[in-house]
Amino acid sequence: MFFDWIAREGWILVNWWLISTIGGLTVMPLLGRLFPALPDKGYTLSRTAGWLLIGFTFWFLGVLGFIDNSVGSILFAWGLVLLLALVAHIVHPVDWRAWWHENRWLVLVTEVLFIVLLVGFALFRAHQNNYTSTEKPMDLAFMSAIQQSQSFPPNDPWLSGYAISYYYFGYLLAAMNAMLAGVPSTIGYNMHLALLFALAGISAFGVTYNLVRSRAFEFGVWLNNGVTRKTAMLFGGLAAFFLLWMSNFHMPIVEMPYRAGIASDDYLCFWDAKEREVYSDGFQPINVWDPDEYPSWFWFGASRTITERALATPGYEGACANSMFRQRGARINEVIDEFPAFSFILGDSHPHVMSLPFVLLVLGMALNVMLSSQPPERWQILFYGVGIGALIFFNTWDAPMYLVVLIGAEAIRRLKWQRLSKIWQDWLELLGLGVAVLIVGLLVSAPFLIGFRSQLGGVLPNVLHPTRTQQLFVMFGPFILLLGGYLILETWRSFKARRINLSVGFGVAGMVFAGLLLMMLFLLAVGVIAPDYRVTLNQYVTQYGGWREVTEQIIGRWLARGLTPLILFVTLGFGMACLFGNKQDDETRAYPLQNSFALLLLVCGLGLIIVPEFVYLRDNFGTRMNTVFKFYYQAWVMFSICAAYGVYTLTMDINLWKPPAMLRGTYGALVVLLMVVGSIYSLFGYYNRMFLYRETADLTLTLDGGRNFIPSNADYDAIMCLKDVVGRDEAVVAEANPEANPSRVNYNPEHGRVGSLTGIPVIIGWTGHQSQWRGTGYGEAVGTRTSDLDMLFRDPRLSITQQIIARYEIDYVIFGSVERRYYGTDARIKFDDHFPVVCEATAASGETTRIYRVGNDG
Repeated sequence: MFFDWIAREGWILVNWWLISTIGGLTVMPLLGRLFPALPDKGYTLSRTAGWLLIGFTFWFLGVLGFIDNSVGSILFAWGLVLLLALVAHIVHPVDWRAWWHENRWLVLVTEVLFIVLLVGFALFRAHQNNYTSTEKPMDLAFMSAIQQSQSFPPNDPWLSGYAISYYYFGYLLAAMNAMLAGVPSTIGYNMHLALLFALAGISAFGVTYNLVRSRAFEFGVWLNNGVTRKTAMLFGGLAAFFLLWMSNFHMPIVEMPYRAGIASDDYLCFWDAKEREVYSDGFQPINVWDPDEYPSWFWFGASRTITERALATPGYEGACANSMFRQRGARINEVIDEFPAFSFILGDSHPHVMSLPFVLLVLGMALNVMLSSQPPERWQILFYGVGIGALIFFNTWDAPMYLVVLIGAEAIRRLKWQRLSKIWQDWLELLGLGVAVLIVGLLVSAPFLIGFRSQLGGVLPNVLHPTRTQQLFVMFGPFILLLGGYLILETWRSFKARRINLSVGFGVAGMVFAGLLLMMLFLLAVGVIAPDYRVTLNQYVTQYGGWREVTEQIIGRWLARGLTPLILFVTLGFGMACLFGNKQDDETRAYPLQNSFALLLLVCGLGLIIVPEFVYLRDNFGTRMNTVFKFYYQAWVMFSICAAYGVYTLTMDINLWKPPAMLRGTYGALVVLLMVVGSIYSLFGYYNRMFLYRETADLTLTLDGGRNFIPSNADYDAIMCLKDVVGRDEAVVAEANPEANPSRVNYNPEHGRVGSLTGIPVIIGWTGHQSQWRGTGYGEAVGTRTSDLDMLFRDPRLSITQQIIARYEIDYVIFGSVERRYYGTDARIKFDDHFPVVCEATAASGETTRIYRVGNDG
């Protein structure tokens, strides 16, 4: 089966490999100038950098109106990037022969790793090629729309007459590769995921390789007893493992004991995982070591380990109401705490997934800053600004997080080499660097930001739901153990060297916590005072017994869960104390910058966990769901790099003090154990998706899941016919009102199906998602579209039909399985009598799908 698939679709894999490889080679001369302090001169990040620079140039010139959205324009943008790289090489040549002699084994390992990851994940998607569940139809719709649109910004496939109002740069890069490879979005979707998986892997590998390998150099000079290439590559691979494969502790701590039926009621109530706090009716235990016995979607619960409950509710008799670990309030507020292994098993191509290789590229930029002997040059500042601007366009949440890391790296470099007489100059220049990078980032992303609308509406206090310590352990348990050992080591080293600065460390940690606490209390006070919020707040308080009762319960919650902020505070304090340690006279070469970089990632990751404990960003959901989701995800990325370096310096560092051999051996055994335990989830999850629950009746391996996207083959064939008829011309299609099925308006692949499969805009798709993307502008944009669509199909009068067609400039109307189900067969008579059929397909059941031309030439 595998070789048959390779024979049929191997050319697709080759195309993606070529596009990515040539893109990386294109920018290598430029990276030699931009990443001079990295041992590999940016090679392991070159594919990601090439994709970014070519894609950004293509989009920027297109959105300004200089080029259209076509393969020729992509190649033109590619040529400009190549020209820039050649100029950089001429002005600042690199001895590539010497570079090859130093890095040839790295190149070989990187290429093998990239191919294995690319082909391996493509094989997974060939087994599980559909995009019908969760929000995959949305992702597919955006990719299709960008391939279909003639110019930028691209048309919204689910709201005709409007451009996409979402950070769509990742979808644009996906569409760009699909256009270059000459494949439809239904194939491009799955290859895009495979490429993201491979690039994330080699980027994590590359950042960590450079972090470890750079211990062998100082400003390009070889140091005695330096780290070998093999050692650096080993721990680079470990970082890729931590990032892409390792899971949280939900599987071993919650899922497996529950499935085996060995967990007590008190045990389950202690962890209080979603749908795992009590055994369900008719529960039957399974052999938890046999992956064949697990049901479909068993792996989904690992992304919902943080749960929130209402305050104690009179008369509440939940599953854990009488447990030793009783929960006296109902479960409310879904909180998402994804991690990369879950994301790739799920297969959604969302911005937080698509940005993975690119946030790692920015970490590579930060590492280069820290290892350099001089502040960043103007060309580097421009490049770093493009990187931050791209993150704004990729996944806006990420940009400020990684800007902090970038500026933090420059601060570390300056602290290492500072002269006390120039400390204020250093601070001013540091501020100037941050402002310059931010300005460049905002300028390059301005064409996107000008038309961007969002559901975000300020900041809210997290008064009711401090995270329970045991649930935070389930989420970050592997890193708590790995990084706990590393931080203890760094603290001990700092004590021995008399460089630890507890006053600064805990002073900074105290200011962080005090600032967030004051912000939370201030926002709460605003809610109490402001008339717009006072009524809602009073209603809530009355519901739970009045101010006294509510206040006592909230204080009780914070006291009961006080271990979480205490652990975070102490960890942040010691991390800061080591990071900003007292400089010793002989320290210039004694304490490596690389350790400080790892500590920087540690404290930044901690900060991302700490912030949602006190405040969160307000959105349509009104909870901290998305804030926890976005912040924890990037904390996982930072911890992956830090943990891999921590394992290196604790077990194999030949220049710094290490624990005795027995402790190192114990820690090494812990690492192996965590790798094994962390692999169970991924092994069982991928197996479950590939072989047991493929969500498709067609067992043929293929990267094209288009035919499985919707249940009706007749609908699919007619839509593909329409795609050929329209080509890349502008058109609008009317299909059934999604709200005609109120039980499943959103997350339904049949709604907006023409837009999803072809990119041709429909009148309205998922209304819930449009409200998220457009925020306060939703009502004006959508107007009466849903009721007008009902009238279009239900009203027999031709005059009304023509008015609606003219109002939305409709070119085609589809009448297929969905329209027949919602409006009845007779609703088609009007279209049969007055409009020509351009596409028609008949299912095996005999039901026919027709698409009518209703525009001016109809």
